[in-house]
Amino acid sequence: MGMTKLLSSAMAKTGVNYVRNIVESSNSIFHEVHQENDFGVDAHVELVECTDVKGKLFAIQIKSGSSYCNKNSFYFSATKDHFEYWAAHSLPVLGVVYDPNVNKGYWVNVTEHIRNRNFSIDEGPYRIIKRRTEMHTFNFDTFEGIIKPTILGNQIKLSFNQARRFFLSDDYSQHILALDVLTHEYSDKPIFWEDLFYIFRNRSAFSFSEAIVYCLADLA
Repeated sequence: MGMTKLLSSAMAKTGVNYVRNIVESSNSIFHEVHQENDFGVDAHVELVECTDVKGKLFAIQIKSGSSYCNKNSFYFSATKDHFEYWAAHSLPVLGVVYDPNVNKGYWVNVTEHIRNRNFSIDEGPYRIIKRRTEMHTFNFDTFEGIIKPTILGNQIKLSFNQARRFFLSDDYSQHILALDVLTHEYSDKPIFWEDLFYIFRNRSAFSFSEAIVYCLADLA
């Protein structure tokens, strides 16, 4: 029998290349970490806005395979050692799951997840589960409009129609993200207020963000 190459190795490379193509299409810089030096991140991404190299980086870990996804959700699985490593990392860490069946990636802010759930480092679970929503799809639009501004500390950039979809979504993460964008960027549009009153009339107080009250106070 001759030399062999694992299919999982090829699949992992496909996922890395998927992420690389999106990052580089944004004119940002993708620094791949060679496998022998991969202890918990697959690449470092250096952000560029238009042609301005910002000097801001984040780390990214990529999981490739349809086993990380089901019909409605994706799973970013790891170990306790990974969680400890990411919690101590000097850079923000994002995780991406690549599903070859649909040629799509889905992302999660690992650093934010661990920061909001410090107990998970010691107690687990060492798996992050998210819905396969528009917001968590890793593509050019979300990289430019959500991920890049988040890392740079800038205002999230959504079109008005996209912000409306997120705001009216039954997904809480999309809803709260869109609320901030709409109140900062689109509060002069009458349809925003119609959507807001629709939310008040048709949803329970538990299904929308209490931040609505504070946003209204700021706009008053």
